[in-house]
Amino acid sequence: MAKMTLDEVREAVKALTPEEQAILAHDLLKPGTGMTLDIEKAWVAESARRYQEILNGEVETIPAEQVFERIERARAEGRPVSSLI
Repeated sequence: MAKMTLDEVREAVKALTPEEQAILAHDLLKPGTGMTLDIEKAWVAESARRYQEILNGEVETIPAEQVFERIERARAEGRPVSSLI
């Protein structure tokens, strides 16, 4: 098979079903990450669970500005960022 141009690839992708396009997108984004479809599904489920906890008022959120300030303070003091957990 001859090498396809980028435009040819784009046109070929349009002919795929939405599910096939999603699988292709996943395959293109995962190299080197070790992210499998099962792991990705688990992350999506965990994210949804945590989001629901926020909506239900079960957890306290921290504004991003405060988080970044804490990170910068830890770095300035020579502490690992993991010490904030």
